[in-house]
Amino acid sequence: MEFDGGDWIDCGKSFLNKGNWTIIIRVAANSTQGGFMGQYSSRAIGRYVLCIERGEFKRFISSNRGNGYLAIGEVQQNKWSEIAISKAEDTTMYSYNNGGVVDSIKSFDQVPLQVNMKIGGVNGFKGAVDEVMIWDRALSPDELKLACN
Repeated sequence: MEFDGGDWIDCGKSFLNKGNWTIIIRVAANSTQGGFMGQYSSRAIGRYVLCIERGEFKRFISSNRGNGYLAIGEVQQNKWSEIAISKAEDTTMYSYNNGGVVDSIKSFDQVPLQVNMKIGGVNGFKGAVDEVMIWDRALSPDELKLACN
């Protein structure tokens, strides 16, 4: 699906608030900024966003244990990339770029949100999103590599 910066798919209340999960999203950007998946809230705590900022894929988390952006890979405009995140039982969150682990955060504790998850041209993202895959469990690194290929 193509997004022009002001449109998105509303995915309803998010499963991200509970349990283990994995999301893989295939994205081809033709802009250098904008969010392409996340839960958005006016509250300072409880936001989760996958985005592009200054030509890099980034993950933003706002929780009761802190917040901030972390680069998870360089954007190659108009080329497909598979960005994945996975939350494990021990509350560790892993970020992946094209099947490789980029980082992990221990003791991630997200505040439950009562806002809908959105995919697409949120916050100015321009480009395409394809093959959004969602699991209700944390995939192992090997399973994730297989799913990304």
